[in-house]
Amino acid sequence: MMRTLYALLFLLAQPGVAQETYSDAFGILPADAVGQARASWGGVSTEGEKPAEPPQSVLTFIGPKSMVAGKDIGHAVALVMDRFGNLVSDGIAASFALGPRAMSDEVTHYGIADVQFLPDPNAGTFSGGASVGERQSPRALFRVVASIESLSPELEATASLVPETFSRLATRPMADRFANPIEDGVGAGFILRHEDGTTSVIPATVQEAIAEAHWLVRDVGSGGALTASLADQESASEPVELDPLRAAIKAPVRAWPLADLDAVAMRVGPMTTSAGHMLSDGAIVDFSVVSASGARAASTAWVQDGFADAILPIAPGDGPFAVSVESALGLATTSVQTGLAPDVIRRAE
Repeated sequence: MMRTLYALLFLLAQPGVAQETYSDAFGILPADAVGQARASWGGVSTEGEKPAEPPQSVLTFIGPKSMVAGKDIGHAVALVMDRFGNLVSDGIAASFALGPRAMSDEVTHYGIADVQFLPDPNAGTFSGGASVGERQSPRALFRVVASIESLSPELEATASLVPETFSRLATRPMADRFANPIEDGVGAGFILRHEDGTTSVIPATVQEAIAEAHWLVRDVGSGGALTASLADQESASEPVELDPLRAAIKAPVRAWPLADLDAVAMRVGPMTTSAGHMLSDGAIVDFSVVSASGARAASTAWVQDGFADAILPIAPGDGPFAVSVESALGLATTSVQTGLAPDVIRRAE
């Protein structure tokens, strides 16, 4: 440790000698490493000090390219070179135009002038540049975007949800604390917490400052409390009702005997909704049958292409049959006799 300290003190006691250097577009070199050929095209004199060349080229860089209004600090840098590509001398005045702002108190240092700035809080795309001496840089672009974290979404009033239809969910127009509208394409969402404890999450996209989604209401058991979300912000909840699904017309029920099984096959459909659609595939349909002699049978089926089929263990000749069909369209009752199977009817036609 002592040896290291003595060596450091010895070096500090020696007279400092600054090495003469030259700089050009390819870097900084010791003076004794610059050959005459390179010096001749690089604007460097090896026979003595040469006066600095005036600025010829100015390149400007501005970042980050996207800044949040009222939050992010921008950084503008100007790289200034003479006609040979050498960095210019220190102390040359530089001015910056940064959107609506102008800054003119900077000077070059090692051929570079830079400034940090708070951009204008109005969102948009702005151009910037630098002027050094009589030279001006090409423009550089930067963006200022709305501050999402400074706003709270608000729901637009939502009509009752109607099953098997597209229901529109939307927010009111959204703007940040500087009145900047949220730009198009920002992701948002709606959360519907149902009364039965389930939750529906509906993705949305901002368009013209409004988050909007068109949701196909299907397999939803109840209404609930609706909220809108944007980033980590969530709106106050609003109650939403679910209208019951209704049948457009009373679906016919057909029955035909299955002699080999001593059973009856039944089909209900087409099951159309008041919205003009078939009841969705996979929807549950419960059949309950009472024969003329009082025998009972029940079965559960699933809808496919608007129809539901069931096989009931009841004597085919014990009709007429009192049939109850319960589905998402409600409860319907009818009385049927056994007839021809649907495929026989189609062949006859």
